[in-house]
Amino acid sequence: MFGKIKWLTLILPVLFLMTCTIGDDLESKKDPSTVTVTFNANGGSGSPPAAQTENIGASITLPNANSLSKENHTFGGWNTNAGGTGINYPAGESFTLPNTDITMYAKWDNVPVKTEKRETKTFDSSTNWSLPGYVTYPATVEVYALGAGGGGQGGHRFEKWWVGDTNFTGTGAQGGGGAAAYTKFSVDNSIEFTVTVGRGGDGGSARFRKASITDNSWLSGMPGNSGGNTSVNVVGNITGVTTITAGGGSGGTGGGGNSTASGGAASAGNAGTGGSGGIAIGPNPNAGNSIAESLYVNGSYGRNGSINGTTISNDNAASINRGSFGRGTAGRGGSGGYGDTQAGGKGGDGRVIIVVTWEE
Repeated sequence: MFGKIKWLTLILPVLFLMTCTIGDDLESKKDPSTVTVTFNANGGSGSPPAAQTENIGASITLPNANSLSKENHTFGGWNTNAGGTGINYPAGESFTLPNTDITMYAKWDNVPVKTEKRETKTFDSSTNWSLPGYVTYPATVEVYALGAGGGGQGGHRFEKWWVGDTNFTGTGAQGGGGAAAYTKFSVDNSIEFTVTVGRGGDGGSARFRKASITDNSWLSGMPGNSGGNTSVNVVGNITGVTTITAGGGSGGTGGGGNSTASGGAASAGNAGTGGSGGIAIGPNPNAGNSIAESLYVNGSYGRNGSINGTTISNDNAASINRGSFGRGTAGRGGSGGYGDTQAGGKGGDGRVIIVVTWEE
């Protein structure tokens, strides 16, 4: 009896361990009639959809990307190969399960990276110009027009005849500055531009007056001529865009003394007046046209002359702060001449700059 008990004491633990092991194996074994579809982000960011387990031959609906994304790529469904050489399956499509587990890899399609292209064309003379054939549409066009400056007034010199008068030498007035106009609009096809660039006004001639007992007045220099208008006419199917004009500045105008006995005094009369600036006009944005922005700035007056002495001209052409529209001396009013040997300066010519921007 004692022997049987001893034998059972030895064998029962062994049987218990064997039973546990067999149970664990049975629990860990997968039902052979089911398969699992696993979804792989395949280089994307975010969490892939949860795996799905169904019976062999059953159908599932392939999920969308959910939170998956990849820079410069779009989600294009699923593929049975990570390199994209397997079978493609669109998201939302019904998929019949094979007889083995399978992994579906996210399919990422490249998104072409667009590069901005830009061309800047500067016109210092009148011409016709069309957008180049290599421009792709839609494109953005910016037109900058600067009117010409007016010519400066000629200088003057007066020589007295009477001891009580004064000899003096003076400076003519500066011509007015050209106006500036800027318009930005979009285009869907090629258009043509008729460009008219205004020419700077010529300066006036200098003058000398030697007084006499019968005529003791002094003469200012001759006034300068006005600068020409600069305009850009847009030819094409562009709603609301027609012509923008940047007016040229006026020439400096003359002053002068009177004919009284004291006319030879430097205090008699007035110095020449600086020319007026040009005026800019053109279309403005509204709900019915293609214009994104328009700016118009009138030119500034030229500096007045001096009966006796010199004055320094300034940059009085209008300026628009849109992009790098370099203008140098374009559109400036001509400087006033000094003395009886210096004519007024010629006004700066106008200028047109057209900038075209597109993507490839």
